[in-house]
Amino acid sequence: MIQLVDGLTDRAGNLEPRRIYPDQLAPIIRNGAKGPELVKARWGMPSPHSVLRTELDPA
Repeated sequence: MIQLVDGLTDRAGNLEPRRIYPDQLAPIIRNGAKGPELVKARWGMPSPHSVLRTELDPA
C-alpha cells in the first residue's frame, strides 16, 4: 500500500500477511492532517435489526 499512495505516512507498524475478518484490526488508508496515512482500524458492518436482541448492537 505504501508504494501505491504518494506521501503515505505509515502508522500501522509491521503488518504480517493474513486474512481479514469483521471486528478485527486491519490496515486502512485514511486522510490524516498531513495527508494520507496507513493505520490499523477495527471494521465491520452493523447487524441488521432482524437479528438484534436489544436496541443496541451487542459488541
